[in-house]
Amino acid sequence: MLIPVAEANIYNYLSEPIKYVDSNMDNKLLNTEIAYLYIVEDKIIPSNNLESVIQIENPREITKYITEDHGKFIYNHKTYYYYTLTEESLKKIAISNDNYINKTK
Repeated sequence: MLIPVAEANIYNYLSEPIKYVDSNMDNKLLNTEIAYLYIVEDKIIPSNNLESVIQIENPREITKYITEDHGKFIYNHKTYYYYTLTEESLKKIAISNDNYINKTK
């Protein structure tokens, strides 16, 4: 019963920092359970903590799952949540695993 509430909270959790983080990436934000992807034209720039949040070698693999402004997807049998923000030619994506949801459970 609490899962929809927890999912709404995780989208808020993902959306707030992405509004303020820029391509220089504040290191304090990188110590969280949120990883960031920046997409400029055809280039994808991941945050340094991407592999600690989602075990992936090529970030382009997960962009096919990110089809809405926010949502969740399953990759390698694990659930991940994302939130996107588009500013002119820059698309920012915040990604987190399901640790928050599991803690809420």
